[in-house]
Amino acid sequence: MIFLLLTGCIQKNYDLNTGYRYLKEGKLDLSGKIFEFIINNSSNTMDVSLSHRGLGWVHFLQNNFATSLMHFRNCDDSSETYIGIILNYIRIDNTEEAINMSREIEMEVFPIEYLPDPLTKEEFCKLISVLCIYENKMDAFYYFIEYISDTEFLLELTDFLR
Repeated sequence: MIFLLLTGCIQKNYDLNTGYRYLKEGKLDLSGKIFEFIINNSSNTMDVSLSHRGLGWVHFLQNNFATSLMHFRNCDDSSETYIGIILNYIRIDNTEEAINMSREIEMEVFPIEYLPDPLTKEEFCKLISVLCIYENKMDAFYYFIEYISDTEFLLELTDFLR
């Protein structure tokens, strides 16, 4: 009886919203435990998928890129998932694949608010535009700079390209 009561109390705090709240607060170990619990115990496929995404971000923020990629690949095919995969590719120096996948992103998904430092469309496009220059993918470069309103940044890019 006591075991059931304790198990019920523990499980009550192991919900998806709490995991993402802890992620936003930067409590990566706590959010990771919640996401792992859901993955291992839930029969709800959407909750499991979203927990893999959350755990992907946890591992990304902890610089565990291979584990992060594994979790992102085990969740839904959404733009938020692709962004996680792209950022991992950048960190492991697979920039060409990052650029190619970036064209699949729906820009309406931004900002991603549940991260400790919310990711905005502008920040993402700045990062990808610099990668496009590095990889000499100018068609993609011109696509991404359309989403950048920071004129000082754009002037710096223009000066760099001269």
